[in-house]
Amino acid sequence: MDFLGSVEQTIAVCAAVVTLVSSTVTFVAKFIKANKARAAEFKKATAAKKAQMLLEFAMASVQAVETIKSIKNDSLKPEAKKEIALTKINQMCIENGIEFDTAEAGRLIEEVVALTKKVNQRDKDETATAETSPPTSATSPVKLL
Repeated sequence: MDFLGSVEQTIAVCAAVVTLVSSTVTFVAKFIKANKARAAEFKKATAAKKAQMLLEFAMASVQAVETIKSIKNDSLKPEAKKEIALTKINQMCIENGIEFDTAEAGRLIEEVVALTKKVNQRDKDETATAETSPPTSATSPVKLL
């Protein structure tokens, strides 16, 4: 009977080890899956934060160029203004530990400039637009027979 007792004990120990190993493997698999999901969410959040920061940098750089332009009496060429703005964005990216993408920064600068021109449209721009546009029926003279 000693032999049967030791076999039963061995089977009980093996069953306990198999149960312990299977629960550990299940726990580790769920833990890894949850960490991958959190990492993907973090990556999306950092990409959105990076885009927001780049947009803020573009706005700040355009304002800096406008300040320089006013000091130089509007003598800067558009290419020089864009280079100054790109340099300013690059400096801000370095200070904040963000990877600098010249193409993306250039696109953002152009968006900010277009928005600024649209919002701050001057009177002379409106009159130039009115002069080049064809007259409408409300403004064109009507001939009476």
